[in-house]
Amino acid sequence: MTLNRHNPRRDDNEPVMVELARKAGRVVTRLNGKGVTDLLVVKPSRDLPIYIVRTIEHMQDVLAADDDIALVEVKGAKGRLTDDQLHWHMDNLGLVHPDELREVGAL
Repeated sequence: MTLNRHNPRRDDNEPVMVELARKAGRVVTRLNGKGVTDLLVVKPSRDLPIYIVRTIEHMQDVLAADDDIALVEVKGAKGRLTDDQLHWHMDNLGLVHPDELREVGAL
């Protein structure tokens, strides 16, 4: 019998993003699962924005926003959402099109 263990690869810049968010008073949850976004960053409630962040400055922009809760997908400079991630966002969050994700720094 084998155990089906999922050990996703984490982006190298993720720990810095988590620390930055926690210092800003946010609750950060690392999410795991096929196609699931990297971090759940929570400040008590309203809408559910979804961001793609690539740099510390991008993360600071997310934290400066007046969002109560945000899903944050951390990507390297050239990283792209996988098909599984796009499907997760569309299936679980009701997004109709990937363009509804906000690329911080490209707004």
